[in-house]
Amino acid sequence: MNAFMEKWYPHVFGGLVTIGFLVFHHHVTLPASTKDLFSAVITISAIAVGFLATAKSIMLSMDKKRVIRQLKEIGQYDTILQYLMSAVHWAFACSILSACALLVDCKEQPCWFPWAFAVWLFVTTTTATSCYRVIRIFHKILRSGD
Repeated sequence: MNAFMEKWYPHVFGGLVTIGFLVFHHHVTLPASTKDLFSAVITISAIAVGFLATAKSIMLSMDKKRVIRQLKEIGQYDTILQYLMSAVHWAFACSILSACALLVDCKEQPCWFPWAFAVWLFVTTTTATSCYRVIRIFHKILRSGD
């Protein structure tokens, strides 16, 4: 995957999912269990933050490994750390938005609700793909051995 795609695909994918929802939201009624979804997303986001913090610690402890030296030589080490922090920020935003969504009565769905849900959907999808990006990169690093 080229650098441009790697950098932007979480945002693009989040945008596409959000646009898809906005186009078809008139045909979709959110179930009453949507609050359970928000609660689950808070839990998953918190786990993601813990995982990402651990991943950053692992990166810092692998400082002497050949693959890390190579990443630094080609200027990609800082990019990976930036992806890690980006995923942490998205996960925190996802937790906060999900917590706020728990305060809204999803049964009544006021006129602004689809727009608010679209924002939440964008943040949640971008969070998931940002975490996936970090996991995929870590897989490559750890598989490289040394």
